[in-house]
Amino acid sequence: MAKKMKPGQKRCPSCKALVSGTRTKTCPKCGHEFNGKPQDGHAAAPASVKPAKPANAIARDKPQVTKTQAVRDYLNVHPQAMNVEISAALKKQGITITPNHVSAIKMKIVKRIAMKSAKRLAAAKAAAPAVLEKPASGGTITLEQVKKVAHTIKMLGGYQRVFEVLGVIKELGGVKKFRDLAEAMTVTGTEDVPF
Repeated sequence: MAKKMKPGQKRCPSCKALVSGTRTKTCPKCGHEFNGKPQDGHAAAPASVKPAKPANAIARDKPQVTKTQAVRDYLNVHPQAMNVEISAALKKQGITITPNHVSAIKMKIVKRIAMKSAKRLAAAKAAAPAVLEKPASGGTITLEQVKKVAHTIKMLGGYQRVFEVLGVIKELGGVKKFRDLAEAMTVTGTEDVPF
């Protein structure tokens, strides 16, 4: 059973679809062009009437750049460009965009770059060995620890020598690696090897 037409509708003679609005020029389904007169639902389409090209068919023929891509391309060439400047330049190219829209696109680009760099930094931190181990006392410094450090500084020959040792420990990749190397040297008897 065919649908009944309501006031303000007409039937397309080509595809028999109901079209809203009596002033509609083309059928949204098949693209049939109406000649301005209301069509009778039972009349067949004349043989000379061809379906019209949709209004956006011209735009589909040539590759279209999105506004976001246009802003990205412009920023690649002019990284310090202001929003108003970008908007004006793109308007000359036929792309209508407001400075506020440019700002929103730039913010998305910045967020995406920040997220990528944060992921890279997190991956680098996960891959890098720990340089220092956490103290056993939970982060507090006791009087005994201060005395041990002062005694060690005296034994090594002053602060300059302590900083040199700490630099070596850092270069080797942390206290654990330094301890392992020191133990390996004492086990093999390499203390008397000149460097």
